[in-house]
Amino acid sequence: MKINTWKAVSELPEIPRGEMEECWVAVSFELRDHSKPHTKFSAHYLPAENKVLKLRWLNAELTTEEADLYEEEGELPETSPARLSDWTNEDGDHSNYTGWVDWIGGEEGYYRYVIPDGEGYISGGNWAGRFKILAWAPEERPEFPAEFSQSK
Repeated sequence: MKINTWKAVSELPEIPRGEMEECWVAVSFELRDHSKPHTKFSAHYLPAENKVLKLRWLNAELTTEEADLYEEEGELPETSPARLSDWTNEDGDHSNYTGWVDWIGGEEGYYRYVIPDGEGYISGGNWAGRFKILAWAPEERPEFPAEFSQSK
């Protein structure tokens, strides 16, 4: 994995509406300390370590016109990006969300919104702790087809 330039958290990925892009995300990760008791409202964490995770950036925010039509008729205008209609919740409402998402579970899994709390921490999902996003970089896919050197 070679990343040439990390982007600041304030610099958001620019992808077409209705699309999603995988990114590398540098985080300050705090593992939950299971040796100390915690309650529903408080937990103890081990000292932070910097790590790199893979998250996806989703651009599925609706325009006012799209949101109004979706609320009235349950569908988007024909002029909307086709993949934008993929982003509904289990109640059939459109997510109307742009931000980080993570895949939870296997084949029967789902995407989870990765939204920081008031202190900037993200917890839950597949992680046994919490983290703050420090920077991000787009996932750079190698070109293919490519020539391969064959060893003899």
